[in-house]
Amino acid sequence: MPETFNPDMVILARQYRAMSQGELAEKVKGVLNQPRLSRIENGLYSPTANELNALARALPVRVEFFFHAINRRCSPAAYHRKRQKLSQTDWLRIYARAEIYRMMLGVLLRSATAETTRPLPPCRDPGAANGRIGDMAKAIRQFWTLPRGPIADVTRVIESAGIVVIAYDFGTDLIDGFGQHRNEDFPPLIFVNTRQPKDKLRFTLAHELGHLVMHRMSDPEQEWQANRFAAEFLMPTEDIRPSLHSFSIERFLDLKRYWKTSMQALVRKARDVGKMDERKYRYYNYEISRRGMKRNEAGEITEPIEIPGLFRRLIQAHVSGLAYTPDEFSRLFGLPAAELDRDYLPERPKLRVVAS
Repeated sequence: MPETFNPDMVILARQYRAMSQGELAEKVKGVLNQPRLSRIENGLYSPTANELNALARALPVRVEFFFHAINRRCSPAAYHRKRQKLSQTDWLRIYARAEIYRMMLGVLLRSATAETTRPLPPCRDPGAANGRIGDMAKAIRQFWTLPRGPIADVTRVIESAGIVVIAYDFGTDLIDGFGQHRNEDFPPLIFVNTRQPKDKLRFTLAHELGHLVMHRMSDPEQEWQANRFAAEFLMPTEDIRPSLHSFSIERFLDLKRYWKTSMQALVRKARDVGKMDERKYRYYNYEISRRGMKRNEAGEITEPIEIPGLFRRLIQAHVSGLAYTPDEFSRLFGLPAAELDRDYLPERPKLRVVAS
């Protein structure tokens, strides 16, 4: 176990458990009061062994959790209207779990490296491309030598470039996903909400890829730009344009099954490429809503849900190549073994990772 206590990890565990500082102080009453806890979280005091044990029991985590040398990242700027409706407690809980995944990833990368078959995409500001978002998405497809037409597995394509995709239940439908840029210690990360149907999850992945490519700095236009990027990345205009005709709900269902994107995205694409006027665009959005398909569209994509693989392969490298046991994983990450097995390390696959 590292020797230096990290106060950020107390805050992270508390936010992950959706506790306020006062609620945590109540749980450790008799060992710690809130003034003392506040000073510990702010790095003014190092807790005693007795205080550490009390905090570990209350949160609950292992004492080792508090000694990870990781600094909490600032959360992404919120420009999406749905994100802005999310409570601060829920957002901190969702983001804290993402930070725990990032901590785990950093630990795993000390002993293993994941194989990649494509280079990371270069970052480019939309202004440098004169705002031609579609051309930027097309350039990434060419950069990765993707074939024309639908992308069979968006998750696999993104992870083939070393971008780690991590999927978990956010506990709410108000946020679909978010990403973190690469730094010197970590690869780029995309976190996606498993509550989404497959067509929406694929769009979320492409949307977050757009953020990673275009938005090193937050911008009020970034959600619109990322949506445009995702639409072109998943449905290249020159490939889909010949299919955008003879519109009907049934026609959009057929297109959905082929392109593996939602009918709403297809209707918007038809409007954006000039194959549908504004009146028809409003009509089909109304029809989709009238038929109760705004949230649960018909024509569910039948292929299995896309499963992220890089994080799982790093775990498997430690299981098969380094013979780590569940208890050792628990000590390594500082989380209870049962929770790790249930929430973080399910269905460990036997896939190849090169261990260093």
